[in-house]
Amino acid sequence: MFRNRNATAPAELSAFYAAEYPRVVGALRLYTGNPSLAEDIAQDAFVKLCRDWEKVSRMSAPGAWVHRVAMNQAKSTFRRNKVAADKAPLLRPPRESMQAEGVAGAAATSETVRDALLQLPHDLRAVVVLRYYADFSVAETATALGLPEGTVKTRTRKALAELGDLGLTFDLEYVDV
Repeated sequence: MFRNRNATAPAELSAFYAAEYPRVVGALRLYTGNPSLAEDIAQDAFVKLCRDWEKVSRMSAPGAWVHRVAMNQAKSTFRRNKVAADKAPLLRPPRESMQAEGVAGAAATSETVRDALLQLPHDLRAVVVLRYYADFSVAETATALGLPEGTVKTRTRKALAELGDLGLTFDLEYVDV
């Protein structure tokens, strides 16, 4: 099953999977807005992890590696299916209608947070999801997305400003994904 002859590798991989899989799926649910797509992408990322476990297990941040693989797969899925351009606007209310319905200034519910996140561009959404839902540091987020730390900080500020325009204050750690 594993190319690694180290007898502890499967146990280490199992422990890593148990710890990281829920975090990856949760991050992908927020990023994609689609629970079943999130599960599919996470499974693909963990298949790649199993294939490359010998190399990945020696990395300083294997969790960031699997998140990066998952986020890259999600981006590829969005490009391939044109979800962002063609489908997503049909599935959520426009920003103006959310404000008109009194969402601005209210404490955000999980649904409100998900809707607001879906209004962010993918690059900003990815940073917010990893920083505040997955509880990654700036450095871990940068590693996961293959970005410089300064870019992560800039995108975080931009994303929070856009969310603030909706009057939302929330803690993604408690969002029901």
